[in-house]
Amino acid sequence: DPSRALLEQAKNIAGINTVVSNAVDYVNNNSAQTFDGIILKEMIHHISDKNLEAFFAKLLHLLKPHGTCVICTRPQRGIEYPFFADAIKKWPESQPDPAIYVSLLRKAGFKNIDIAHVTYKMQISLDEWVRFIKNRLWSNFSHAQFSDAALNKGIEEILHKYGKTNTIEFNEKQIFIQARKR
Repeated sequence: DPSRALLEQAKNIAGINTVVSNAVDYVNNNSAQTFDGIILKEMIHHISDKNLEAFFAKLLHLLKPHGTCVICTRPQRGIEYPFFADAIKKWPESQPDPAIYVSLLRKAGFKNIDIAHVTYKMQISLDEWVRFIKNRLWSNFSHAQFSDAALNKGIEEILHKYGKTNTIEFNEKQIFIQARKR
């Protein structure tokens, strides 16, 4: 993970070794170590399309025989998050169609690629949800996407829509792509 502060918290977990790096730099600078499995959780959309095939090829090289790569991402369409209208409109721009990943994994040499779509109910307090958005914890709310004024306007829209409830419920939709090395 590129966040040193986040990894400092992980150091207290038994069996965890941490490396401060983004994924692209890590795969480009590590050729000696191999892994049984690699998990890419909700970050693959940050790697530019032009670099993905090479990135996947390097991941394949880092896997031991019969190793597995799992990509956890979200759907491009059909989300049910309690976002404000402009955030819903921008969502597809930041979430590529998962078929792109499957195609590039195949080109890179991965075999036996499976896709699972998982939906589960989520509950979160309105205060926590607003704090989540205000702190820009998803790239969909980054400064590149929304100015402070636009984000605050969006939060006001959410508060207007959900202000009479303490808890927001929605369906979380995730996509898991599992690709194996022979």
